[in-house]
Amino acid sequence: MTSRTTMTASEIGEIYSPAPFRYDFEYLLNWAEPFTLPLVPPDSAAFFSIGADSRDAEAKAQKIINKIEATRPSAPPGLKQYLDNHYSAIDARHTDELIRLQAKRQFLLDLQEKIIYKRLPTDDFSGIHVYAPGLTPAYLFYTYIDPHINVGKEFYIAQGFLFALMRSITAAQIEILLGQSLKIIHRKITTVNSKLAPTEKITSESNTITFSITPSIQLSTTLGAIGNSHYHNRQLETTLRSGRQLLARAAGAAASRLFNVGIGALLYSSELGNSDLYHETTLSLPADSLIPDLPDQLYEKALSHGVAESTYRIYTRNDIYTLIKNQQTASLESRVPLRPLYFDEATNSYISVPSQKFPIKLTLPAHTPGDTSTTKPGAQIPSYPYRGVTLNPLHIEASPLPALEPEDFKDCIYCFPPESGLPPLYVVFNSPYPGATTKGTYSGRPYNPDKAGGPIERLDWRKTKITADGIELVKLHTSRFEPSDANKIMIDRLKKILQGQLEATDTDKRFYTHEIRELERFRALEIPDKIRPEDRGEAWNNTHAATLEDYQLTSELELLYTPEAIEADDRQTARENQ
Repeated sequence: MTSRTTMTASEIGEIYSPAPFRYDFEYLLNWAEPFTLPLVPPDSAAFFSIGADSRDAEAKAQKIINKIEATRPSAPPGLKQYLDNHYSAIDARHTDELIRLQAKRQFLLDLQEKIIYKRLPTDDFSGIHVYAPGLTPAYLFYTYIDPHINVGKEFYIAQGFLFALMRSITAAQIEILLGQSLKIIHRKITTVNSKLAPTEKITSESNTITFSITPSIQLSTTLGAIGNSHYHNRQLETTLRSGRQLLARAAGAAASRLFNVGIGALLYSSELGNSDLYHETTLSLPADSLIPDLPDQLYEKALSHGVAESTYRIYTRNDIYTLIKNQQTASLESRVPLRPLYFDEATNSYISVPSQKFPIKLTLPAHTPGDTSTTKPGAQIPSYPYRGVTLNPLHIEASPLPALEPEDFKDCIYCFPPESGLPPLYVVFNSPYPGATTKGTYSGRPYNPDKAGGPIERLDWRKTKITADGIELVKLHTSRFEPSDANKIMIDRLKKILQGQLEATDTDKRFYTHEIRELERFRALEIPDKIRPEDRGEAWNNTHAATLEDYQLTSELELLYTPEAIEADDRQTARENQ
């Protein structure tokens, strides 16, 4: 019998634990090396039979994959209990309801961040995600072990691949469940924000973005500022500098991608109109790092809303920030708007004044050296930092500008008062809502009311009567979107209500009236039925937001969908992201 060199017990113990594996949210959140597995690894001697065709291992590997996948539940088990336990602990610690809500929001934001940045070994097996398109994991397993399976002294390598395969497949199941959890957690954040709105003005001030006055490349969102490490900032600065140098050598107008906005594993279904998983992002950097030769008396020009000429500008689309070199310095494309910042003594901050072109309000807290003051009792509790978004440097590569065809620059140079001694900032706004010009009073959603299919009306969903014709209109409108399990459940409910099998709930009435009204707005925009415009969701967002305003509704998904429909959407999302 050929002797085989196998992994030692110590080596196996470093990567695998025989302790019981549990599909419990808290357990999955803390799953770490040495990893437990849903299945006990098979005996290596039996699995890798001496002299057997290595193709046999492919079939055996596929059976193991199937068995591990079959262990995954359809929804994150234990998440509700985990949230309830933490909520109860917060309620026990605090008696003031406002402080309770603030603490719950912080807990949810921290939990969201922990999930997004959790390292899962989904790529340990092959170096790429185990579910990446291409060759199946079982086939890759066969190709990896084939050179080693019948070489006695290399047998431990094949054994290691088996552990790696089981580990990566298990990690993929956990990733799916944590992705479902993120959707639920985000909805919880949205609910808490709505409750805090009367005291923190979260909704009315959700068009405010805060930056530090420190001259560096910064990314911020309407949910809070995003912190970067010193090393990460240096990476971003190097990328910007390299991009400028590359375009300077390019002949004529050219462009190069610089950064992209990363949001981890967040998943959502825009067809459902649920609250978005991140809000507007804004990039800020010292203006002289892009435009070294800024004109004199810049603040005075900013007060009169003047412009500054620049060969270079940054354009954003689909969460990618692209550096552009214009060919003609006197063209419209080279004129960057100037806007002033004012010092607000009440908040000890420099602020901008929102306008139709730049609806986002910038706030830059001023820090006085040696200032040791603290927040006074009764003062507004400061908003928490938001860390669910990252700014990532991209590979620098110049391309001809005509291929980009930027539609509209959303950049501006903001100037501090001269007495502040602070350098001007170059700011680029990025919104997930194309063409949005305002925010809804009730929904809080950015949208363009001029492209929403008519003015806002004050309608009442409570007075509706569900009819067969109305249900057909709902089916007609929702058919323009991708197939949705949640929409199917809601439409089935409407049919049962019409047949007298169900009593209509407020959720049913809101869903019914919302879809019909949204259809009316689509038709007013002369968009044919069953057609979904290729406009990055602009028409849908405008009509959806306007319809919420018609019925005086916020953006919570629970207002339009039952818990059963939301769970179905979570399962569908998990399926489609496998």
